[in-house]
Amino acid sequence: PIFVTMYFSLRSLSETVNDMHTGGLAWFTDLTVPDPYYILPVVSSASMLLSIELGSLNQPQDKRAKMIKNVMRGFAVVLVPITCQFQASILLYWVASNVFSCVFVGATKMNALRKLFKIPTQEEIKAAQVFFEQRVKDRIAFFNPDLLPDADDIQQHIAPSAQSTPSSKRAGSGRSSGSSSSNRN
Repeated sequence: PIFVTMYFSLRSLSETVNDMHTGGLAWFTDLTVPDPYYILPVVSSASMLLSIELGSLNQPQDKRAKMIKNVMRGFAVVLVPITCQFQASILLYWVASNVFSCVFVGATKMNALRKLFKIPTQEEIKAAQVFFEQRVKDRIAFFNPDLLPDADDIQQHIAPSAQSTPSSKRAGSGRSSGSSSSNRN
């Protein structure tokens, strides 16, 4: 959603802001036209690919994760011909965003920064996940009907007090509450 918003915003800015025609730098002086040398599309796809690779470092690589990573790699390559016709302003935004992502991901992989900002390691996350899953299993087991006493067990605990006759209740009316409770057990 952010990229789409920026795409349409930068396109509309190119129509209304005259400085977009001369505000570029280096080989792309006009930000309202596509890069004539195709450098920005290649750099934007390369920075996206670098971001994908950095993000997946030291991550568990199961079959699904590998498939997603390969699809994203392919997407980064396919984007080069698609983005060749994008305005230079859009690609410049995309390159800047990807470079920021790479710096952020790379910084969060550094142990010193992880400790400084108290970012948990993969082992700590896994331990917390195992702990949480065990707590959920314990709660489910607590409320599992199979673990509750069956009807016969309930009847055995209820039966002695329910089987007392009215005459025994009358005879026991003069007893103290302590003897009455011992009679029920």
